[in-house]
Amino acid sequence: MSKGISCLSLCGIYKKNLKLEEKNNFRRILELNNTADHSDNYFTFDSDNYLIVGRTDHLESTTDPVVTGGAVLLFLPDSNQLANGSELADWFLTEVSGFNSSWAACLIDDRNDQLLLARDSAGAQTLYAGYMDGVLVFTSSLTHLKNLGFGLNYDAVANLLHFLYVPAPLTMFEGITAVMPGESVLYNSCKLLDKKKIKPFEKISDNLIDVPPEELLIRYESLLVESAQKHSIKTGKLGLFLSGGKDSSVLSIAVKLAGLDNVEAITLGFSDRSIDEGEDARHVTKHLGIPFRLMRFSEDEYLSKWTDVVNSLGQPMGDFAVLPVYAAIGALGDEFKLFWDGTGSDSSFGIPATYQEALGWWLNRSAPFLKRFPWNLFPRGFSYSADKLISILHGYAEEQFVSWNGWSGEEISCLTGSKPDFSSSYLYQIYAECRTPIEHKTRTLCEVWEPENAYRKVVQSANSQASVVRFPFLDNRLTQFTRNLPENQRYFNRQNKILIRALLAKHLPEHIVAKPKGSFMFPKQYILNGRNFELIKRYLSDSVIKNHRLVDAKIAGQYVKEYMQGNKNLEDRIWILLMLHTWLEIGKLGRI
Repeated sequence: MSKGISCLSLCGIYKKNLKLEEKNNFRRILELNNTADHSDNYFTFDSDNYLIVGRTDHLESTTDPVVTGGAVLLFLPDSNQLANGSELADWFLTEVSGFNSSWAACLIDDRNDQLLLARDSAGAQTLYAGYMDGVLVFTSSLTHLKNLGFGLNYDAVANLLHFLYVPAPLTMFEGITAVMPGESVLYNSCKLLDKKKIKPFEKISDNLIDVPPEELLIRYESLLVESAQKHSIKTGKLGLFLSGGKDSSVLSIAVKLAGLDNVEAITLGFSDRSIDEGEDARHVTKHLGIPFRLMRFSEDEYLSKWTDVVNSLGQPMGDFAVLPVYAAIGALGDEFKLFWDGTGSDSSFGIPATYQEALGWWLNRSAPFLKRFPWNLFPRGFSYSADKLISILHGYAEEQFVSWNGWSGEEISCLTGSKPDFSSSYLYQIYAECRTPIEHKTRTLCEVWEPENAYRKVVQSANSQASVVRFPFLDNRLTQFTRNLPENQRYFNRQNKILIRALLAKHLPEHIVAKPKGSFMFPKQYILNGRNFELIKRYLSDSVIKNHRLVDAKIAGQYVKEYMQGNKNLEDRIWILLMLHTWLEIGKLGRI
């Protein structure tokens, strides 16, 4: 296979024998959406059957994206490369199984009227597609679909209000669906032809059950260094996002062991020391001898970036950390050619459930009649364990590991006048397939939440500002080694990432390793309360809510008023309502 074209983003249309008028209408809007910033990276491919507009990866000339990940790959093979068009999907799937780390791929064989879209198994990169007026529209970022005339998907709105993100394959754009992580989708001019799961990278053949822990640690360390070297750059600066947590600290160790001298650790801090991880990160970098930078932005700086951040998102999300990530990349983009993010190890190691979570999970499975008890009437506050168990039994079993406090189904019914139904969602499908609490918790977070939140916030923040982000923990060899580890080296006695803990203990002093990890929590009040509720008054005013007609203005106004009077329990719900209406106000779902 040819190397392909490495893109920050792309968007296109496909149809056999496109009319000039169809092409010109799409071209005008696609070029507008793609050249608003960083037009020096802009490209166009044009044929009788397709039009593709996008921006290239500025690292393309120095790295192979098949090895490093962090890119959307575009393939336009000629007739000599494809002996038989009917074999396109199988041929491409064989090739794509060797792609490393985070990627999405688009291949067009217009000779045989086929277009294939595929996405990495972690879902770090994305692709979306759907038909509009008889034309197949495809894109790596939903931001490119503005002004094309798509309507709003009301099922997606209900999911957004409830979960605080839009779970794939849903999108906010009616008729556009997401390619699922680890999936390939084959289209022709008229319809979706086939969906297939991508064959995973071949597992390491070694049986690791009888390998001593000391040897496992040596092998893991070696693979970690190998991944760091593959995901780095030879020229220019690389920024490592470092929190006070285990994963990013391990990447700092990998930087030291790999001898990478062009890396600087970057920590995003806050004036509130209870949620600031700056000093924890400083201790790690000081011990390892890695350059360190602590960045703190003021409330006014975050407020001034709000609309830019929302505009950079293909669809609204509830991950508040998108604000500091976007601000940091914007401030550092001219200085750093590449960024690393520490997301990706949870899916390999697994995420153990707490004792209370596990007990509640098994009770939901084995004694469903308990759901009939009026748990909401039971007194709380006497015992953490009892409170946690009551909360689990009172809630939906399928949503046990959804952590954000979005709008309930009953509240959404009142707000929108329509009762939502989440039973057909991928989240509910996962619950039916899971056999243990750890499997359910891991799959909820890593297959549903991470692709549409943890990865999206970093990738979109970077790509919208012409920067590149990579995920060393998604390296194929490292991932498959980890998944092949004995269970007691992945988790034990409800403690997670046993081998990573051993690696930290080997390279960092005990006082650093033993310190409890704080939560990286963006102070939501910066946005919600800032300048006397300025953004709430602007985007959640009675006139704005009535204009978009998604929620009942009177009912929504009551919740907004209650929050402004001090009810902090409504933070998550007001946040997503604010982001949704900001996105609607500054975006353009209609056609220009």
